[in-house]
Amino acid sequence: MHHSPFFYINSKTRNIAVLFGLVTLIEGILWYFMPIYFESRLNSLFLVGVILSSHPIASLFASLPAGDLCDKLGKKFVFILGLLGFAASFLFLFGGNFQAFLFFMIMYGIFSTMYGISAFVFVLDHARPHIVGESAGFFTSVNYAGWLFGSLIAGVLMLLFDVTFMLKLLMLSVLVILSFAIFLFPGKTHINLDGFKRAKNILWHDGLFFGEAKAVYKLGKPLIAIFAFSFVFGYWEYAIWTFEPIYANSLGSGILLGAAILALISLPGAISALIAGKLLDSLGVKKILPIGAVLILFGQAIFLLQQNLITLAISLVLTSFGAMFILIIIDYYIKERVARNLRGEVDGAAEMLYNIGGIFGPLTIGAVLTVAELGNLFYFTTALFIAAIATLVFLKDI
Repeated sequence: MHHSPFFYINSKTRNIAVLFGLVTLIEGILWYFMPIYFESRLNSLFLVGVILSSHPIASLFASLPAGDLCDKLGKKFVFILGLLGFAASFLFLFGGNFQAFLFFMIMYGIFSTMYGISAFVFVLDHARPHIVGESAGFFTSVNYAGWLFGSLIAGVLMLLFDVTFMLKLLMLSVLVILSFAIFLFPGKTHINLDGFKRAKNILWHDGLFFGEAKAVYKLGKPLIAIFAFSFVFGYWEYAIWTFEPIYANSLGSGILLGAAILALISLPGAISALIAGKLLDSLGVKKILPIGAVLILFGQAIFLLQQNLITLAISLVLTSFGAMFILIIIDYYIKERVARNLRGEVDGAAEMLYNIGGIFGPLTIGAVLTVAELGNLFYFTTALFIAAIATLVFLKDI
């Protein structure tokens, strides 16, 4: 009897992917809702940019420590602690002022990094050797499916409910996911005083993250490619997630249409990551890397030819499709060329560069651009993508 290769992905990988997909569903709702909510309360696009950029700043400093704890204390501890902190951070959103919003984004940045890195590294550790690409692709597809449906659901929720109800609903949803994670995430739960003491001792011994950074950097030139693409992709994604809801509203497109267009940034990830992973397993890096590069560059260029919501939608789809191919290659490299006891740190380091890009994205928009100058952003991101793609030559040995 013939079985689809999908069923060769083990149950542990599927469980973690689904749990994380549910969390990204909440995040997808949040990221469409937040720019509009913050801008309505603060009446300043610059302050919105500052607040949203604080998420990647916090994540930047949390990335390597989170990876370190995953490798030495356990993925389940880090995942559960991340969800607890994420749920608690919602309390600041009820404040309705700049300081409260800023504290929310900082907490969200720290704790989302913890559950994100722990879930991803767990999947890599348990991926079967002949379907590494497919396992990483499945995880990425479920992740982006959460963002996709989250964006769409956000538009509906914003029409039906007030802000207070939405925030309570989202916080309750995170707590429900947390209860599932306690039982479904493999391993023992160490959310107790002893677990916190061990975590503190590990971080203190490793100098928070500088000690582990030295081990990561010894991996050499391939890290240049991983870091460069992570930075550029972070810049582009944060810029689009920050700017698109406001840009769509400025054109009078309405909340639902704006949410649908933003969802297109996640649609390719939900569809193509699994396809890219399967192609990687069967064809190899050298054949799928050019596909990703061409899709990214064509996607960036098409919006520059004519700037409207239609070409923006096409651009988001093509760029995201191409990025999935490159990201799966990077995941494959981490699995195949990085020692198991360093995968958390390497993924954390890549996450750091992604978040550095995410810092500059919102700040660039808030300080330099207006809603009428979205094309200028694409000129810049096109140049950044070209430079990042050029560095991928350092991954030629896989």
